[in-house]
Amino acid sequence: MLEELMGENHVDTAMAYNALAISSPYASVERIIYAKKALKIFEKILGENHRWSVLSCGNLSMFYWDAGLKEEGLRYGEKALKMQESLPEHMYAERAQGYNNLGKMYSESGDSEKGISCVEKAREIWEDSGVVGYNLGNIYSTLSFAYWRADKKQKAVQYMRKSWEVFVKCTGNDSEDSKFAEEQLVYMEEQLAIAEMQHKHQKEVILNSLLEQIKKCVV
Repeated sequence: MLEELMGENHVDTAMAYNALAISSPYASVERIIYAKKALKIFEKILGENHRWSVLSCGNLSMFYWDAGLKEEGLRYGEKALKMQESLPEHMYAERAQGYNNLGKMYSESGDSEKGISCVEKAREIWEDSGVVGYNLGNIYSTLSFAYWRADKKQKAVQYMRKSWEVFVKCTGNDSEDSKFAEEQLVYMEEQLAIAEMQHKHQKEVILNSLLEQIKKCVV
């Protein structure tokens, strides 16, 4: 046990549990167990509103979400957002991440309005910092999918393009993130074009039908 080797009430113990959580298999119970232990120690030693407590709580929320435990994911996501209110403005990355994570969960659970609102807040925080970093690409991507789920396809395409541009700038054309964003952008643009063509066709059908009715009335 880490507590026996490093001490139960030690920040390094929490850091070690945090590292174990992050390195554990995706959507596994182990991730949740290690993250809960890390959060408990961080809160006990550093307090609820410390940066590491906030980050640990945010990680735990996403681990629950990824494991399919949606209610617990949202509960810890909302808790992390409340905890981060005390963080100073220069910790923009942490503040933006909390809104981004919670927005993703709201959007995927079907609450498009809350989802978009949270991720837009994350975007504002990061853009106001003036830093163009990798995490901004993630925020744009989350925002794109949130708009897509809300059937606001043009907005979705706009932000997926921004995501791709940031990833290319930060990681290069051949990175997995850049390639994924490019693939999603191409797909979204194709779907948008199809939707616009269908809408145009429907308008033409309606117009032609009205013209036929007018002709009958005139005759």
